[in-house]
Amino acid sequence: MKSGKRLITVLLIFTSATLLYGTWAALRAHRNLVTLNVRDMDVRKVVGKIEWQTWESIFVNKDVQGKVTLNVRNLPLEEVLRLVGGQTSSRASVLYPLYSKKTSLTALQQALRGEVDPSTHGWTNLQSRFAGRGGMGGPPRDGATNSATQQVSLSLTGKDLSFAMLAFQRLANARVVVEDGAAAIVNMAVTKATVSRAVSRLAEKVHLNWTKVYALQSGPGSFRRGPSGPRPEFAAGDTNRTVRFARGDEFRKTNESIEAQLAQSLPGDERKKFELAQAERDQRMKEMANLTPEQRRERGGQMSGPAIDKMNRDRILNSTPEQRAHGFRR
Repeated sequence: MKSGKRLITVLLIFTSATLLYGTWAALRAHRNLVTLNVRDMDVRKVVGKIEWQTWESIFVNKDVQGKVTLNVRNLPLEEVLRLVGGQTSSRASVLYPLYSKKTSLTALQQALRGEVDPSTHGWTNLQSRFAGRGGMGGPPRDGATNSATQQVSLSLTGKDLSFAMLAFQRLANARVVVEDGAAAIVNMAVTKATVSRAVSRLAEKVHLNWTKVYALQSGPGSFRRGPSGPRPEFAAGDTNRTVRFARGDEFRKTNESIEAQLAQSLPGDERKKFELAQAERDQRMKEMANLTPEQRRERGGQMSGPAIDKMNRDRILNSTPEQRAHGFRR
């Protein structure tokens, strides 16, 4: 009798411990936190361990190779992927694809793995000239460490999907990618929403499905195909100077028009911050134009903010001396 009670007690303790561990693991996965200590491990094995902890799928391009050293505790997934990318000469990205059917999403996943050309499989927007701007292409804005903590405020009225993609990239630091052939006029407004909530609202308005995708791409230009070499307007030297300046002036005017439209997509307070940041950037560009190369390098070092400093510290701490030496030589 006593042995039976003892067995029941042990089973209850074991079941409770299992439930507690499962709850703890689910909470960690929901928050996408990574705790990992590895040294010189193949990148795909490291990604597998990260996927197991976070319950996320991470699509690694077939050209991404290398060893990874990490010693992180409760670090957000997106920060960990940046560290992995820094050690494997790859670019970590988080994408928000909008798609119509499952086969379209499968084609995107194949493109991210480098198995198919996105331009011939319905995802030309992966090759956008804005690729790499937004998402995980740079340090998060406003001190945010990942997309889960970012807040988005946008008001889009009578805009097409391409403008909506640009607005998310430039104003929310989030890379929305739309499958080929999708067309819609966007009318939506969100205030201090998470990136996922804002993308969900966009997808709802344009009647498309959406998801969140993590990827390691093989370098900053991995999806940009086409002929190499200088752009045509620069190829002929001085004989094209007039054309070059004309096109440069046209680009400047177009960019100013886009910037003005983007500013109008923000609520009042956010719009003022955006316009102030644009004015400060323009002023810095004017000042930089009058500096020598040495002065520009010095000024660039002074302008690096806390986010860049933290990123550099993390890269140093999570790498071996050999990796740092290799990076320096490269």
